[in-house]
Amino acid sequence: MKTTNYFAVLIFFVILGIGIAVAYAIYGAQATTDGRLIDVFAFVIALFVAYSIKIADQWEKAVVLRLGGFYTLRGPGP
Repeated sequence: MKTTNYFAVLIFFVILGIGIAVAYAIYGAQATTDGRLIDVFAFVIALFVAYSIKIADQWEKAVVLRLGGFYTLRGPGP
């Protein structure tokens, strides 16, 4: 069962909003190609960062490998 990662969605919209705000601050309300380029760049970065965020459930464990060998078994956390 796949659930929605709301933290990743929040980060996506925050990064996208910052990119749109920067484009608006630099180019104003004019629809220039450079302003749209900043918007597209912000969208791509936001999408990449949002898909990179993975939150482990409390009961999930992961095997940590070092140089291809077993190192430890870790649970969720920073």
